[in-house]
Amino acid sequence: MTSFYKIKIFNTNNNIDYSYNLTASIYSQYLIPIFKYLYNCKIISNFTKLLKINISTTFKSYTQNLEYIKEAIQEIYLITGQVPYLTKPKKNISNFNLSKNKGIIGATVNLNKKNKYIFLEKLITLILPKIKDFNGLSYTQFDKYGNFHFRLTSQYIFPEISILTTKYIKGFNIIFNLKNKNLATSKIFLNLLNFPLTF
Repeated sequence: MTSFYKIKIFNTNNNIDYSYNLTASIYSQYLIPIFKYLYNCKIISNFTKLLKINISTTFKSYTQNLEYIKEAIQEIYLITGQVPYLTKPKKNISNFNLSKNKGIIGATVNLNKKNKYIFLEKLITLILPKIKDFNGLSYTQFDKYGNFHFRLTSQYIFPEISILTTKYIKGFNIIFNLKNKNLATSKIFLNLLNFPLTF
């Protein structure tokens, strides 16, 4: 079996400009004072904050398709500026003839520091508004820990990806990992960042 880890996928030169980001500025200039007032919190490390954004995709029935896997890895890199790592199954998956910890079932990347705010701002201002009949993402997509989960069903809403140069339609699972006091503060946090949530 070909080693996926040795396939040369793309050039990793990153041209993203980190010089300025409105969403990060909103957090530092406005949200910290708001949470300090609302919750009488004096220690910055205790404030509600976005810890990281996880973006992932699964290969499902394409686990033996090198062309599909190469496309998926390259597309995650193009939309995030980071090289993803490949994931192995945590249990046996009989439908795809995969054993625990053997084979490759997906690719994932964690965005931290500046990268998470760059990606979040792109979602808010560019990506989500392009979805047809989009009215916001539901509050029900928070888990009990206050993290927010949603799925984008096609990669073509990202301007970095062209329908002319890709063969397979792929969706991405996205998780906002939030540090919070409770579920309510996570909801307030994303609302104040102008993230489109709906009841």
